[in-house]
Amino acid sequence: MQAKRHFMRQGHLLMVTQRDGPSYNYLQLELAETMVSPSVEVFSTAGPEPTHPLDAALVLRYVVTGVDAANRLLGTSYRFRVARFTPFDARPESTYQDLAFALIEHLARGAPFDQVGPPVPKTYRDTKDQFAFLALGAPDFRIAQKAVTYTLTVEMVVNSLLQGINGLARRTQKEEAKRLFEQSALQIQSALEFFKQDRITEGKRMVYAAEQTFASAGKSARGKRPSDLWVEKE
Repeated sequence: MQAKRHFMRQGHLLMVTQRDGPSYNYLQLELAETMVSPSVEVFSTAGPEPTHPLDAALVLRYVVTGVDAANRLLGTSYRFRVARFTPFDARPESTYQDLAFALIEHLARGAPFDQVGPPVPKTYRDTKDQFAFLALGAPDFRIAQKAVTYTLTVEMVVNSLLQGINGLARRTQKEEAKRLFEQSALQIQSALEFFKQDRITEGKRMVYAAEQTFASAGKSARGKRPSDLWVEKE
């Protein structure tokens, strides 16, 4: 019986699940636009630690091998920043070479992905609304992540928000607004690190600081009515 795979995407995050009888594996790749040194992260889970945890370093090695092999075969140059998996995924670690290859092949061939997580915002107002969504929902995202059966993680929400902020930074014509948008994006990345360490209060404070910086960027870009700023014109 052939293993069943499910391909999902949320912005720069690519995900694939594989179920083969009782065995289950999940791989998430965060794509990168430039050459970076990739890393690996293991999603935290509730309950006891697995008896025989996967070797994270070995998982990363197999993911890199799979991505490189797909790029060579398809003539592409996709890169990734982070590979993520869950600690209770099935052995062996070499499974992730096949999953990484399958993800890149799926992407390169233009095959459909199921869209998960919040959509990428299209306007300044859409982007601004996601700050509150992130700050208020962060504890729930962490609980959902620990359940392992999640479809929405804090990384997905941050990824959507960052695409909105960075899109506005690219489109603005004013250097001060661009600087403030970029500063806001850095603050959101810092908030994510707090959330990943379960330092929820500090993460929320950083989100609120990022929101204030974002608002200042909007005013700098378009005066008192920044709500019509577009992340990306349709």
